Amino acid sequence: MHNVKRVRYSAEAVAAKKEREKARLKEFQTLTGEVLPRKQSKDYSQTAFDLTTRLLQTNPEFYTIWNYRRNILVNGIFPSSTPAQINDILSDDLSLTTTFLKQHPKVYWIWNHRQWCLAQVPDGPTPSDPHAWRQSYWNKELFVVDKMLDVDPRNC
Repeated sequence: MHNVKRVRYSAEAVAAKKEREKARLKEFQTLTGEVLPRKQSKDYSQTAFDLTTRLLQTNPEFYTIWNYRRNILVNGIFPSSTPAQINDILSDDLSLTTTFLKQHPKVYWIWNHRQWCLAQVPDGPTPSDPHAWRQSYWNKELFVVDKMLDVDPRNC
């Protein structure tokens, strides 16, 4: 950022940071090595879904994994789920992306996944009020977007 003074770090602090980055990179490479073969073999299991969560926690900009995650949901998890279960899964994914946005507010793929989740919300919870879940999510989404706009002073 502009007008922010740089802090000088000790050699020990720099070395410790490099070690943390090396460990994080190793975790990323290991997870990538586990997830991409599953994607190629069209593994749409819960295990694959859980691995995408872990991988996205290390790098939320990995758009290939976001796409794979959606494929897992559409082809593996949603078909055997009730509307209430789908609603819960989408709620969890929206919570996950909210967490990611706090650290990475400008990552397009996080916002893209949120938009996709909102488009997948099923009718419910009752036939007499089929839009209640959608309305609730969109109200929350407007709140999230409003807060995110407030965080960046360039949006004023």
